[in-house]
Amino acid sequence: MVGSRKSIALKDFFLVTALMLWVPLLRGQGLSPGSVQSDERYVGFSIASIRSEAPMEAAGPKVAFSTGSFSAFVGVKWGRMWGAELSLDAYGNFPISDGITTWQRDVTTSTVSGLVRFPLGGLLSLYGRVGVAYWSATQGSSGDNLVLASASHTGSGVTPQFGVGLTLDLGRRWSVRFEGGALVKVLDARVTRVGGGLAYHF
Repeated sequence: MVGSRKSIALKDFFLVTALMLWVPLLRGQGLSPGSVQSDERYVGFSIASIRSEAPMEAAGPKVAFSTGSFSAFVGVKWGRMWGAELSLDAYGNFPISDGITTWQRDVTTSTVSGLVRFPLGGLLSLYGRVGVAYWSATQGSSGDNLVLASASHTGSGVTPQFGVGLTLDLGRRWSVRFEGGALVKVLDARVTRVGGGLAYHF
């Protein structure tokens, strides 16, 4: 019960902090006079291939598995180099097994990250990302097992995020991105992801 309350409180704190940061940005407030006009905001989505590891038998070693993810994001750019993003990510099934029965876990993340961009000339830019993600995992299928009762296999937490990618501008309003990155630890192991997305700028 205490762990559940702590998880809810942490999630609420994370979401409130994100809203406090992003509402002023999206409304053009909280910035120095004259800087709003040179800033750029955008929204978009991305899909990615995910790779991680999970225990697939009781007290056994972790086994690699792959799944997918869908993300929706909103961002802001300050000048040509600096930026920040807030993203909501839904992942495919994260399996776990006791060697006889396999259960699925539903994983979602909310991420706040800072970006630095390096124009490569023309319409192409290289960027790096550093952020923090709040993750949450719930049991995705019916069943009862002592393995799933462990807090290390369901629950929530906070983990650092890193990434690097390329952005290609498609005129003034649209851009596509290709990115690879990692979450340091979600559930049982590191999560790596490679994917692409589309953004609309305004």
